[in-house]
Amino acid sequence: MSDPLDLLFRAPRVITAAGEVARCVGVRDGRIVVIEPFGAQLDAEVVVELGDDEVLIPGLVDTHVHVNEPGRTEWEGFASATRAAAAGGVTTIVDMPLNSIPPTVDALALDVKRRVAADQAYVDLTVATCRVQQEAHQLLGPEGPGLLLTFPLAVGGVAAMGAVDWAAL
Repeated sequence: MSDPLDLLFRAPRVITAAGEVARCVGVRDGRIVVIEPFGAQLDAEVVVELGDDEVLIPGLVDTHVHVNEPGRTEWEGFASATRAAAAGGVTTIVDMPLNSIPPTVDALALDVKRRVAADQAYVDLTVATCRVQQEAHQLLGPEGPGLLLTFPLAVGGVAAMGAVDWAAL
């Protein structure tokens, strides 16, 4: 017999790829590990029974967020941005490379942003990086970004972003 789940949702209405169905959704270590028919006999430390008027839906992904941390946290930092996302049903954000100081245009800035966000994120986080003048292999760093964006023209952002060297492109 396997270890009990940390959390189990018993929901008569769950939105899945197959449409709206009755299911049990089990969570262990913060991740969904099992989705079974509604009547499945599953052990869990905490069981949440949803009513017929409640719907369990997948978390949303916001693919374009500008968190201003580090450097301009007073505008919005990881703690406030990710708390607001969670309150709205967003479970993952993709942070864009502009607006923070330093902007996330190289491996060092990517590492700084990851370290700053590590203990503050209330939702899953991917940090996008931006190739302005660096070659892609310079930008990837040892761990690589969650997402590499190539912007052929730097528009907006902070002054530290710099301008595109057209000859380097």
